[in-house]
Amino acid sequence: MSMRKTTSFFKPKYEYLPDIDPIKESVLFFDIETTGFTYKSANLYMIGVASFKENRWELKQWLIESPEEEKDLLLLFDKTASNYSTLVHFNGNQFDLPFLLGKYKQYGLNCCLSLKEGIDLYQRISPFKSLLGIRSSKQRTLEEYMGDNRFDQYSGGELINVFHDFLKDKTEACAQKLLLHNAEDVKGMLDIAPLLSLYHLFSDDLKVSRVYTETYHSVAAHLQKELFIKFKLTEPLHKEFDFKFGGCMFKGEGHNGLLRIPMHQGELKYFYANYKDYYYLPEEDMAIHKSVAVYADKSHREQAKASNCYTRLNSEYLPQWSLFTEPIFKTAYDSKQTFFELTDTIKKDRHFFSKYVTHVLEMMLVTSKKREG
Repeated sequence: MSMRKTTSFFKPKYEYLPDIDPIKESVLFFDIETTGFTYKSANLYMIGVASFKENRWELKQWLIESPEEEKDLLLLFDKTASNYSTLVHFNGNQFDLPFLLGKYKQYGLNCCLSLKEGIDLYQRISPFKSLLGIRSSKQRTLEEYMGDNRFDQYSGGELINVFHDFLKDKTEACAQKLLLHNAEDVKGMLDIAPLLSLYHLFSDDLKVSRVYTETYHSVAAHLQKELFIKFKLTEPLHKEFDFKFGGCMFKGEGHNGLLRIPMHQGELKYFYANYKDYYYLPEEDMAIHKSVAVYADKSHREQAKASNCYTRLNSEYLPQWSLFTEPIFKTAYDSKQTFFELTDTIKKDRHFFSKYVTHVLEMMLVTSKKREG
């Protein structure tokens, strides 16, 4: 077998990789190179893998020198992957894995891929592109965001002709172009892996460490109040993040996160759902249940409507963007923004605020995606 094999060692840009570090000895990063998108009509011509051995990262690449070596390449990759419990890839769920599984089936070969745990960096990171301020979730775009500059200037599609030239002449120049592209694909995955911390920011249970309020004067010289929630992240952010959506602000760095949330001070309305059972009292601007209406003058009451079947309460409130907790308060019946009262009991409940942090972050993520669309 004349397959070209290369081995080298490298150091990722960031020392700590979320999800990877705790199990890095059992993790295999991989990337494949093909001559097309479908396994039935295209060839697999190279696979690159990275693994952690003897306290350093090792890159191995296998490049076939004839189409007949495709089966050998598949066998070699399966033998390697069988030594690891977790496979890491970029959009591999959509392309690399289906392509490989199709090839193994085409050759009548068994493989271990379907038995492995998987981390698809694209699927875990792409939902946060708007928060990162980037327009694309392509690997190169994410690498550039992380400060990487590639030496390789080719796309996978452009390298198909380079591979065909390599099959004809076996020139070292063609081989190096192919190997460089694959090497940077594999190494690049380790350099963008710190962005997995965003996945944990929006999916893990976060521990609140402090809750407090601050008051300031608005541009219109009104006295405004904000709630500050400090909390701990399960996975550290590799850099400082700062974004604002829905009137709320998030700032995070390392294991520390901070949310600033505008409060509503003053009067809000609680609307009763069963308005047919209520009378509305115009002079008092409130609704009362018909069971106690005997105490109200008939001339000073009217059948309540959905829009005026409420009671008013002057208090402090926090916003919610879906049904987070009840009772629900609004400024008006048709208002989409809802609030809940910041009671003395809630103020002492850190577990409640931990859940509220998740609620606010989910809103910010959904709002960023809407702006993207």
